Amino acid sequence: MTPCRTRCFVIGLLVSFCLKGLSASPIGGYWTWTTQFVANTIYPYAGGFDGQIQVALPDKYLKLCIIYNRCSTQYPSSSDYSVNFYDNVQQVTGLGVGEVGPWNLLDNWWDPSANWPRPRWEFTDLSQGTPEAYMAVCCGYNGGRDDGLAAGYHRIITSKPNGPGMDLSTKAATWLGWKTGENRWVYVSAFNWDQGGGSCGAGGGQIGVDCGGPTCYSLTLAENTSAGGGLPTALPANSSGCGPGQYLAGENIQLTAYPVSGWNVGSWTGTQNDGSTSTSNSVAMPASASTVTVNYVQVPQTGPPTVTTGGADGITATTATLHGTVEPNGLGTNVYFGYTTDQVNYSYTPPQYMGMGTSTVPSWANLSGLACQTSYWFYAIAYNSAGAVGGYLQPFTTASCAPPPIPSVLAASVDGITQTSAVLHASVDPNGVPTNVYFLYDITTNTANSTPSTSLSGSGAQPVSIPISALSCGTTYYYRPIAYNINTGQGTTLDWQSFNTNPCSAAGTFFYTVTPCRVLDTRPPVNAPISASSGRAIQIAGLCGIPSTATAVTMNVTAVGATSQGILSVYPAGSVPPNYTVAFGAGQVRAASTVIGLSSFGTVMVAFFTPSGQGQTDFIIDVSGYFQ
Repeated sequence: MTPCRTRCFVIGLLVSFCLKGLSASPIGGYWTWTTQFVANTIYPYAGGFDGQIQVALPDKYLKLCIIYNRCSTQYPSSSDYSVNFYDNVQQVTGLGVGEVGPWNLLDNWWDPSANWPRPRWEFTDLSQGTPEAYMAVCCGYNGGRDDGLAAGYHRIITSKPNGPGMDLSTKAATWLGWKTGENRWVYVSAFNWDQGGGSCGAGGGQIGVDCGGPTCYSLTLAENTSAGGGLPTALPANSSGCGPGQYLAGENIQLTAYPVSGWNVGSWTGTQNDGSTSTSNSVAMPASASTVTVNYVQVPQTGPPTVTTGGADGITATTATLHGTVEPNGLGTNVYFGYTTDQVNYSYTPPQYMGMGTSTVPSWANLSGLACQTSYWFYAIAYNSAGAVGGYLQPFTTASCAPPPIPSVLAASVDGITQTSAVLHASVDPNGVPTNVYFLYDITTNTANSTPSTSLSGSGAQPVSIPISALSCGTTYYYRPIAYNINTGQGTTLDWQSFNTNPCSAAGTFFYTVTPCRVLDTRPPVNAPISASSGRAIQIAGLCGIPSTATAVTMNVTAVGATSQGILSVYPAGSVPPNYTVAFGAGQVRAASTVIGLSSFGTVMVAFFTPSGQGQTDFIIDVSGYFQ
């Protein structure tokens, strides 16, 4: 609905009141036009004569309850219905509702349409606080008529001189010091009738939201930049009845802009002609707060560009970002950077188009492939059709060079253990540098023997195996792999690891060979792989020619099909397992020969361990002799 430029009037009910001087409006209500009763609107019901201090509001159900005691769920009590109002001079509280009027009988406009149990009876498309009669007079709403549902009341009211609103008894108006027949805007607020009203000056919380008197809206005047000129001015400075910078909806306002030298009006925002470049414009005030902005633009001045060399950031050992600023000065302009290590031989970045404006804009370029730990100088160069200009040299230094890579030792293991020998294994990644790998080993970590070196190159894990001999039987040995960059001598290693050589032959015993024979293979069709962190007893005596009197056997133990890195330990049942018999990686096949004592039952134990405690492997046991 198009807002009206003038406000008319709003409600009408009658009541006793208290009078006291106040300087400020109460909160929670509506500004409405209030008229005094005329002769033909004085009703005798319930003491509602003109000699009473009362007010009338448009709601016939309220009237039925107050006057005829025909109350309902909407108005459950015939008493305590009152309002307060303020006329910019005095505040009246507890003004009793004594009649219905002045126009509509079903337009309880102070309630929203959803305010159960008293929703707005009619005209629910109007906003809360706006009477239908006001809209009929000021804006032609409903054909300029009052009630649409009440029979006999569908009257044209646009020609009524006093207009619609709240009716106030002459007695009440006299108490306020109004002249005979004088009408005024008053601010009306009602008690919370859901909880009942109260005597003069008492009652519950008020309902409603202030909808203002003559509705004034603020117009804000703005500029896009103070460098281009001053704020625009508006004529008139305000609408009649409104404060400075405030206007009634529809007010036509003339606007003037004031650009300074070297600047023009480029456009407007919030006006009737936003595309205008004139210093004059206009706006019809909308029914809401609004902002008008004048957009100043600088008058183009063509010429060679202006360029400034900035700083460098994002500096690493091989990269940097160069910065500068350029003002194209109204011509199409490109910029690029020159950089050097000796201020004689320069390299240049590709040119960048910076437009043809008149404002300073940033430029930058990313450099790569620089020398580490090196001093550089650079400058920005800009050019257009009027000429080329360079900025001053600025220095920067790349970050320190990265240390050369070193190889990585990934894993270590041992197998092929006998009484006097073993094979040491390692997994090494050269990391792209020439690498030597060797092992340290001894019966203590304080002194160590070293193996010959093996050379590696390239990248990725690579296996290294180096046999050692002349070991002592039944002895614990410690070992660790060493890998180093051949060019720098820098390298890495792992912690010391250990293994036990096979037990020495007992005095007074004899060794007997047998045809190599397979005692166990867990692969299909047996399908009995061993799981991590578990052990299994294997019967040896009585198989493959090994007598029950045998005390130890020579065997070859093979791990195959492992799902993860781990070790197999083989030992006499009932004894403590050694560190391991054979070590392997996932998917590797590894074997070791060893001498293992038998339990009194002629058995050995096989245990499987992994770093993660997960996985499984198959294994094979072949025997080639025994002791007894």
